[in-house]
Amino acid sequence: MRVSRRINQLFDSLFTRNAPLGSRDLLIVQRLMPTLASGVILVWIAGFYTVTATILEGSVARIENLQSHRQTERVVTDLSEELNKLDKLVGDYSQWDATYDFMQTANPSYITSDLGSVLDFFQLNLIAFIRPSGEIIYGTSYIVEKKQKKLIDADLSVYLQPKSKLLQKLKLNKSHQGLIQLPQGIMLAVARPIVTSEGKGPIQGTLVMGRYLNTNYSQQIAKRLGVKFELRSLPKFRILGDKKIDIQQIEPYPKVIFHPLNQEEFASYTRLKDINGESNLLLEVKSPRITYQQTQLSLHYLKISLVGLGLVAWGIALFLITKLSQYLHQRDRIQTILSEKQEALFQEKELAQITLQSIGDGVIATDAMGKINSINPVAEKLTGWDADRAKDLPLDEVLSILDEQTEQPVRNLLDRVLQGTCAVITPISSYVLIGRNGEKFDIDHSIAPICDSAGRLMGAVIVIRDVTQARHHSRQLSWQASYDPLTGLINRREFEHRLEQALCSAKAENQEHCLCFLDLDRFKVVNDTCGHLAGDELLRQISLLLKSQVRKTDTVARLGGDEFALLLYQCSALKAQELAQQICQRVETFRFLWQEKAFSLGVSLGLAVINQDTLDFHSVLLAADRACYVAKRRGRGGVEVYHPDTSSISDKDTQVHWESLLNQALVEDRFQLYYQLIRCLKSPADSGEFYEVLVRLVDRDNNLLLPAAFMPSAERYHLMREIDRWVIEHLFASQKQHYQEVWQNYQQQGKKCLFSINLSLETINDSTFISFLEAQVNIHNIPTEIIGFEIAETIAVGNLSQTVKVAQQLKQMGFSFGLDRFGGGISSFGYLQNLPVDFIKIDGGLIAGILEDPVTLAIVESIQRIGELMGIKTMAEFVTNDAITEKIVEVGIDYAQGYGIAEPRPL
Repeated sequence: MRVSRRINQLFDSLFTRNAPLGSRDLLIVQRLMPTLASGVILVWIAGFYTVTATILEGSVARIENLQSHRQTERVVTDLSEELNKLDKLVGDYSQWDATYDFMQTANPSYITSDLGSVLDFFQLNLIAFIRPSGEIIYGTSYIVEKKQKKLIDADLSVYLQPKSKLLQKLKLNKSHQGLIQLPQGIMLAVARPIVTSEGKGPIQGTLVMGRYLNTNYSQQIAKRLGVKFELRSLPKFRILGDKKIDIQQIEPYPKVIFHPLNQEEFASYTRLKDINGESNLLLEVKSPRITYQQTQLSLHYLKISLVGLGLVAWGIALFLITKLSQYLHQRDRIQTILSEKQEALFQEKELAQITLQSIGDGVIATDAMGKINSINPVAEKLTGWDADRAKDLPLDEVLSILDEQTEQPVRNLLDRVLQGTCAVITPISSYVLIGRNGEKFDIDHSIAPICDSAGRLMGAVIVIRDVTQARHHSRQLSWQASYDPLTGLINRREFEHRLEQALCSAKAENQEHCLCFLDLDRFKVVNDTCGHLAGDELLRQISLLLKSQVRKTDTVARLGGDEFALLLYQCSALKAQELAQQICQRVETFRFLWQEKAFSLGVSLGLAVINQDTLDFHSVLLAADRACYVAKRRGRGGVEVYHPDTSSISDKDTQVHWESLLNQALVEDRFQLYYQLIRCLKSPADSGEFYEVLVRLVDRDNNLLLPAAFMPSAERYHLMREIDRWVIEHLFASQKQHYQEVWQNYQQQGKKCLFSINLSLETINDSTFISFLEAQVNIHNIPTEIIGFEIAETIAVGNLSQTVKVAQQLKQMGFSFGLDRFGGGISSFGYLQNLPVDFIKIDGGLIAGILEDPVTLAIVESIQRIGELMGIKTMAEFVTNDAITEKIVEVGIDYAQGYGIAEPRPL
């Protein structure tokens, strides 16, 4: 590490004008530089030689590849010329009248006299005269070296058959020629039709001549072309000898594969076609590597030359290093003189350092008069001025800044600095920069003076930082801290802050305000049946509805979940109550649509007055909460105003712990079963016993609570599954004997009976419900044919696939299945085709308006008609008087239920 650090310091001294060298450093230079120079020269020589050798060897490979193609082409051309020569010889004899006569007469004298020395003279290995019928008049094989004739071999006679490629479809003055693969070697063969000397027919037969490619012929070509070649049948094995060439890679001519064999020779390979047109012949051509050998010799001479050149360069380097040492010694002497003149450069250096320190932001430099000297690229982008146009302009003309709070222009930024009253200015307020093109930027800026060594003011530097994104995030965080991101309303924290301000104004200025708490009814049904996305959308729409009903000066807030609050400024209790009633009516008529489903809602409102008598923040919140609670207990769409002396709102109402009460009631069996009779309207005499099973709760004070009081809490605390099971278990246990008797009477008299039980959403989604029900049926021996189950239509539509699954399982067990409150929350009957429904109960809201509203009557009639078409029984709920009974009989409803028929009774 010491050596490395010392070398770095040395090089800094060598190439830094203001760093002098000592005598020890000069000694190091004299010893180190020759070594470095030697290393550089060696690296250069090695690199140059490597690059040159690579280029030359690549060029040699390309030249040899080209040579291999040319040599192969020359060999193939020579073979073609030999075939052409043989073809000419065959042509001379095939168009000779003597040959023509011989084919007709088969005169032996033609063979002995005219063909006496043809085989030996032309070194032929085959001659054959073949008639068109395929008969060989004369044919012989000839061994040139032994001057011996013999019979044609069986391997060769195959090619002399009429159907062979050699003899097929011969025409006048046309020949067939090619290479034949034989065990003895490759033969050049030519066949021509035998005609008259004038070249006319008819064709008397075929003359075939052939010659083997023997060693002498190969040597002749090698001598003439300067290459060695071998033509043989394609080997059966995949790898060609020790050359490691895959036979599958060798393609038919004219494509050639080049392969170096050693430093003396390279070879080229291609496939030639035989007489049958198949590329089954392997041609190998070997050529000497003359270019490669010359290149290797050149590289050897180059290596010697580079070594010599390196020695010369090393000598020159030594000479230059000596001169460098002398120069460095002289430079050190000059450095002492130059140090006296450094003061003249101080002013420029100071300006450069300040500019460099601020280069990440917008930087504008001015002179002492406040005119711009320079402006960096960031400042150009922010101001919209380029450097050339901004130069020499007053700063206020280029830099347009507004105070963010007052929106007033900020002028004379440089006055305090240029007057010498302040060293550095860093404003605290927030400012906005207006660019030349009108674009706005939130900025932080600072102004610093520029002074010379004597402290005289030369100008100023303004540094501008773009903080638009940071301030945007700050504003966004501030908004999120005060507003609900889902609805855009103010949140609980901001609402409580505004409520405290309203309390202060009520006490200080004797004003009266109203606080209103709102709690949505049936929001959980939408959330549970359609999912949280639907619930979120419902909350957004309700928020818009509430904002549309109040004044712009009033405050609307979402406190959490489905709870909202209104803060009505300078509003009396009477006016607030009228507004609350108006909101109730507006929510009642509101319909929430989600995926072809429509839901009706309700809202409960609690009002509390804020005036000088209001104790504190917590008391008014508690008062509004108590009023809202009582309004919710009294039914959907209620408004309650809190008064301190009103007995209907007590601490007891707000201190009921429903979760504990319901759990304790399940353990102590403090639920009670009730029933309400259902009347058959069409044929009462033929109908048996019909009723719906109901449930009541006995609280700790033995008060009997209706389902409207405890069911919402049971749903909220997820206890409906346990309540449903309690009803089924206790109903079957207490009524099993009665049900068995009813079933026996039905079988004897044929009077239809039905006892209907309500199921909740939790039970429908309970995967263990069916097994629980089967166990209860088996334990108590309940006849399932007289038991029915019903669920609310909104639950069925929102959980259609699960409802279909449960309904089918119930039907398979023998139970009936129906829909409760049908028509109150949907706009389509299409899903009924997918549900195995036995009966539907028409919503009581529709039945109640059947006498006054023609549209409601039409809806009920359409439900009745569709039920009749689908074979579904219809029941009317909330039948309160005889007029309604007569009307639904007229419509054709099958059954009626309500206080006009029978009141609920203990079971």
